[in-house]
Amino acid sequence: MWRVHHAQCPDPKGRVIFKIERTGNVDRNDREEAEHQAPKTINSIPSEEEGLKTLRIEVESFKGHCTSRMEPGDSFQLRSGRLYIPEGCHFCLYALQAALPLLPAKQRALEDGDWMKEDSHVLCPDPTGNVVLRIEEMKDIKEEKKHSGMKEAPTS
Repeated sequence: MWRVHHAQCPDPKGRVIFKIERTGNVDRNDREEAEHQAPKTINSIPSEEEGLKTLRIEVESFKGHCTSRMEPGDSFQLRSGRLYIPEGCHFCLYALQAALPLLPAKQRALEDGDWMKEDSHVLCPDPTGNVVLRIEEMKDIKEEKKHSGMKEAPTS
């Protein structure tokens, strides 16, 4: 049984209220089949909306022992309001939690002198790892394909 019946989308322009209901059970086999049929191509990612930048969040370094076993180069992308983690990879929930509050602002155009424009590093809160994340804008689609772990869809 789920207790949450309403949740408001944090997008101030959207003001969408979702009603969450349990409508039945999901057969695990149906879910796995749907996941295998879903296209895993760069063309399936939504295009930029209203000037939002596509961001890449990457593990730059760590000093210590990352308990999630992340390594320099591990990354995910943020396109519009969606996160994309390369197939077969993972990203630490705590490192993600450290970066998330900054991402909506980093996706938008920032004024000169704004500290968010100048600083692109975030530190994971896990004191044993001291994992440093770098947030960067992905300007080139070729760079995006290279780092995404996704394949380009064939063109006809």
